[in-house]
Amino acid sequence: MNECIPVVKHNTLKSYWSAELSERKQASVDAHQLWILCDRPRSGLVNKLRLDAKYKYKLAMKQAVLNDSIEFDDEISNLYLHKDMNNFWRK
Repeated sequence: MNECIPVVKHNTLKSYWSAELSERKQASVDAHQLWILCDRPRSGLVNKLRLDAKYKYKLAMKQAVLNDSIEFDDEISNLYLHKDMNNFWRK
């Protein structure tokens, strides 16, 4: 089976993932499950909790991706400026 399907480590594609993002995601999932258990109210405390958890998760995700992109750009620039072409192309 491994001959046909490439095997990729679980953290390879999301280098920005952190424990904080895992916690935010779990909080969002928990709030969503609670919202479903309460018959999906469109207003009130349960809906506010769900939307707040979702917003915080999305905001943390966007910030992590942005920070990772900036860090990657800085590393690439430094490698290029120092003429370290081997590491530049590996990055």
